[in-house]
Amino acid sequence: MPPVAVSAASGYFPSFGTAPSLAVGANPTRRLMVQHRRSRIRQDGTIKELEFYVGTLTGYTSLVFSAWRWTGSTYTRVGSCENLISRLTPNALNRVKLGQYIVNASEGDYGEFALAGTPGSGNILVGTASGTGKSNLWDAQAATDTFNWETAAAVADTHVQFKAYMDTPQFAAIGDSWTAGVFGHRSFIEDRDVSEDHTQTDVTGTWERQFFLRSGWTYQNVGVGGEDSITTAARLADALDTGAQGIFVHTGWNNVRGGSPDFNAYMTSITGINNAIKAAGRIHLHMEPSPLTGEPNANHVTMDTWFTSAKGAIVGGGGYVVPMRYLVGQPRAGGATGNRWDITTGMAAGDNIHPNNAGKQAIAQAMYEQTLMLLGPSGTASNMGMLAISQTRSTRRFRKGRE
Repeated sequence: MPPVAVSAASGYFPSFGTAPSLAVGANPTRRLMVQHRRSRIRQDGTIKELEFYVGTLTGYTSLVFSAWRWTGSTYTRVGSCENLISRLTPNALNRVKLGQYIVNASEGDYGEFALAGTPGSGNILVGTASGTGKSNLWDAQAATDTFNWETAAAVADTHVQFKAYMDTPQFAAIGDSWTAGVFGHRSFIEDRDVSEDHTQTDVTGTWERQFFLRSGWTYQNVGVGGEDSITTAARLADALDTGAQGIFVHTGWNNVRGGSPDFNAYMTSITGINNAIKAAGRIHLHMEPSPLTGEPNANHVTMDTWFTSAKGAIVGGGGYVVPMRYLVGQPRAGGATGNRWDITTGMAAGDNIHPNNAGKQAIAQAMYEQTLMLLGPSGTASNMGMLAISQTRSTRRFRKGRE
């Protein structure tokens, strides 16, 4: 079933600023490209609405928003909306439905505001401090459809807050670094330095993207590296606020790997996650603990023991447990009978804790196979309205890594 609403697909702010602070001056043209990880687009699709704070409008004749994409050496314009100036309310937070959609936007794209007019001393947009090294606001007097923004003047540690809205995704993934995409990628909800903007962006390498290629489900990746089940539970709104019907969760290992593992705190948070997803009318798809070659046997025994209890609580509370170790894990000699504690040979990153891209493909394949079996050919569970999973593609094809 297609999405029936729009949800924020960029931006991560508890509140917008209320005082314009950008010194636009009397420049007749000004273009501001926002390089800030939490402001990048988190989803593929069509941008249909925008939300941002507007200061004074005096003297301005045009405000146009565009999406831009990094190509590896420069930026190309994906698309632009119409001139919004006549539809904006000064000194207020504006949420605007676009008359001219920005189509074919993609996860990782950037936003840019183009201003024109003969303003005086007033400023139309808000410059927000992001913390040292967290963002740049690239300022150019002119830009073509291909332009290297990083050659323009930069206002360091400053960005313009905005939210772009797209059709609600089919699923969201929340949890730790295996969700976020480490190594090689970090989600666009993580608070990362701009120095990583290109080196830690590999959308195609994430298991979520590979799952999308198999299932056709649109998604948002809201994983954050390093968090445990307690912090995942506290941040669950990041997944629920996407409006997604399916919520994939991978969390718990950092509880065990921490200095003082607390089983009761783990169970309380897992049960809380399951209950909150159910109360929101969504589907909880909980991934089994990942294989970690670099972890000692004792930690694996603890994780497996804890997860046996968690599995009972999840399934008993209406959620689903999704196996994946059968494709991305292999037995460890000297481990428990039937274990798959080690990452499959050739699928581990250099730290033996995270998967490489081959491992992420295996995760996606396992998730695809298991979700199809759990939810059925129509991709529904209790008529919850998830998009149908296409069965026209051969599972065997993806096992061979041809996609």
